[in-house]
Amino acid sequence: MPAGVSWGRYLSFQVSALFTTFLGAQFIHAIYRPLADLPDIIEKAKTEKKLGEGEESQCSGHANPRTTMQEKEVAQRAEAEKGAVEGKEVKPG
Repeated sequence: MPAGVSWGRYLSFQVSALFTTFLGAQFIHAIYRPLADLPDIIEKAKTEKKLGEGEESQCSGHANPRTTMQEKEVAQRAEAEKGAVEGKEVKPG
């Protein structure tokens, strides 16, 4: 076995290490309760997903920035195409 340790000592160390790991995890979850608000987080994510892109989120109160940027680009392209049809040159930006 590693480092010249007998099988009995090696296995007893592995069992005690596993036991203390489980014990520490139980302690953290019993005292600090890190997953206590998990259902709220899941519901919040579901409602944000249902709102879709481009609509305002109830949580943040802001529109999706990616969608608003895309809308601006589409509007600029449409304006440039309109200007090209009319014979005018439109500056981007």
